[in-house]
Amino acid sequence: MKQYRLLLSALLLLVFAVTNKTQAQNVTIKATNGSMIAALVTDYNDPFFQAGGFATWQHKQLSMVMTASDEVGRTSSGQFSNPANNLFSDGTHIQISKGLGQHPTCYLSISLPSGYRFEGYTITFSKPNEVTKGSVTFNSENDATRFGETDSDFEYFSNTETYADASKGGGTQTITRTNMNNDMGNVLYFKMLNTENNSSNRSLITIESAEFYFTAEADYAVNLTTPGEVMCVSAIDIPFATSKVDYGSIERRTDGNNASRIAYSSANVKDLTANFTMYEAASVKPGTDFDGSTGTVVDYKTGSIS
Repeated sequence: MKQYRLLLSALLLLVFAVTNKTQAQNVTIKATNGSMIAALVTDYNDPFFQAGGFATWQHKQLSMVMTASDEVGRTSSGQFSNPANNLFSDGTHIQISKGLGQHPTCYLSISLPSGYRFEGYTITFSKPNEVTKGSVTFNSENDATRFGETDSDFEYFSNTETYADASKGGGTQTITRTNMNNDMGNVLYFKMLNTENNSSNRSLITIESAEFYFTAEADYAVNLTTPGEVMCVSAIDIPFATSKVDYGSIERRTDGNNASRIAYSSANVKDLTANFTMYEAASVKPGTDFDGSTGTVVDYKTGSIS
């Protein structure tokens, strides 16, 4: 009877996982289906800028973004506030690298806008033999490199399926997770480091394949700061965060090594906001009630709102 209960529990768990993924949409991450953008790091000289690295990958169709950073600082929406160029490409695959010295760890976020939720993922990666990017060499040593998902404090989960170690030339490793308790949210964090001599070796891994499952049916509570009574205007916009990032202008920028690339500046990174508009009925053109679908325009004229 005990064996029957265990078998039934395992079967129900499998059915739940399959059903969860079946109801979700899937998306893959690779160099060829996204745009990769470099960042000029403002408070230190990032050697990977000159080596041709990128800080951000954006899917060409879905609003899905992967961002790398040497530091854990984030905006209020959980996005990295100081991205660094730890992402490379071999032409087909995205490669993730880590530095040394003061920046021996690569932190990674994969995010969707608020209102979305991840339902699971399967990522397969490998550690190639020695690789040179520009003037920077990776994997000169054979220390094991650990890559996997973390919590918001960048601690690896106790679930050993969510992280793995790879040695160069040692084949592939796979990490996976399925959402069981609606606890994955719209931002996932990952970390890459060497398990030995962490600060003395630049390492790089290749993402052989990465498939993510997601749903657009997640609850989304908008946190608004209400203005109270507003005088002398008939409408007011109240901004709220969308869990997306405004990178500012993307233009040719030059770093301390006199390397020049098309990039954004990490100093300009901030949360991208949308507006919740409060208005009085008399401010709507052409005089009809504003229902959000007719395309009528709010006229910011003299009036008052309570």
